[in-house]
Formats: sequence, C-alpha cells, structure tokens
Amino acid sequence: MLFARLLLNQPKLLLLDETTSALDETSARALLRQLKQHLPDSAIVLVSHQTYLREEAERVIDLTEYTPAAEYLPLSEGTLHAS
Repeated sequence: MLFARLLLNQPKLLLLDETTSALDETSARALLRQLKQHLPDSAIVLVSHQTYLREEAERVIDLTEYTPAAEYLPLSEGTLHAS
C-alpha cells in the first residue's frame, strides 16, 4: 500500500528506513529500480543493512565509523540520551 501511495503522490523526497529488509535480494533490487524509474524527480534516502543495495545507489554514506555527537557533549542530570 505504501508503494502505491508513493507512486500516486510522487513526493520529492522519500525516506525509507529498512523498507526492503523483509525482501530477498532480487525483490529488494527490483523494488528500488521501480521506484527510481517511476519517480525520477524524487530523492530517495534509503537506510539499510543490506550492503548489496549500495550498487543501486548514486551516493553511499557509510555510518559504520560514526560516533554520535552526544558522546562528546556534557549532559546535565535528567537529560535523556542514548548510551
């Protein structure tokens, strides 16, 4: 249903977080190719642990070595943060 809405509404930006995680490699690749084909004016930001999908991307940002800024900031008591 989500993909039908995307195709109908044609948003300028798609934020997809682990959207293809339940799909096998062939299906995940096909889905991304279809989105790119049918939404050529849309920017697609895909978050995925499926490394093979890198081949479908125009640009890859690898956050493997990323350290959250919160680790460097002094936090006052009672402040919520990930540890």
